[in-house]
Amino acid sequence: MDNVDNFENYDTVNDQSYVSGSKTDPLCLAGLISSIVSLVCCCGTVSLISLALSIAGVIRVKKSNDSGKGMAIAGIAISALSIIILIMVIIFVVLPMILVFGFIGSFFNYAIHGAHVDVTSYPVNDRAAYVEKQEINSFDELKDYLEERGVTFDFKIKH
Repeated sequence: MDNVDNFENYDTVNDQSYVSGSKTDPLCLAGLISSIVSLVCCCGTVSLISLALSIAGVIRVKKSNDSGKGMAIAGIAISALSIIILIMVIIFVVLPMILVFGFIGSFFNYAIHGAHVDVTSYPVNDRAAYVEKQEINSFDELKDYLEERGVTFDFKIKH
């Protein structure tokens, strides 16, 4: 045994001392794995967490001189790509779907209900009820229509 300072780094079988390598920082590894999982499986929804883990891993590696900086940088790159893909999916898929379904809903609402006012008169003196449809385009027309039928009131529009 020639001048061995640290017995933990001494190979007794080969009678040689060696320098142990630095360990990989777990935050770097977690950031890389979570960014890959986010890109492949979760469509970018976990990418903010993986980005935070990767950035924390880079900061910690600079302070501790552990290995894993390359994994953390790869985790940052993959997380950024995943976030960009998520934003593009929202802009080009989700928002158009909302607009299309909103347009279809308003179209069917207009087609079903239309711009008509249904006025039902109930039987008076055992007469049969009847339904009258009238197209009303403004508040003034509605007011005139109802006043013709004996209903009086004032419209107050709130701003």
